[in-house]
Amino acid sequence: MCVHATGDRDSDNPGAAAQEAWGRIAQKCEETGLARVLIISRVTGRYPTLDTYETMSTLDQYGISRDWKIAYVNSDPDCRQDLMFMMAVADNKGFLVRLFGEEDEARKWLNRR
Repeated sequence: MCVHATGDRDSDNPGAAAQEAWGRIAQKCEETGLARVLIISRVTGRYPTLDTYETMSTLDQYGISRDWKIAYVNSDPDCRQDLMFMMAVADNKGFLVRLFGEEDEARKWLNRR
């Protein structure tokens, strides 16, 4: 499944927006039986650290399975450190989520067994 995200993280409640997005991704994966997700993000702005931690450490509560492979593509250098933290939290919680700067790299990783 391929997800395209756009917008700005400087909203009033970016944590709630992220949680809603993860819930919709989980719902679509469950409906379709897909277990590989490519997220192409063109969202701008910084990730609040607490929101990032809370969202990524509880992905299973939104229906995300630890058996899924999720490739996250974002080339915005302003949020690179935030995204690295996001990936570290997800990895520490047992989720298979990787960060990529290019879509081609992400697709190759997703297609590896």
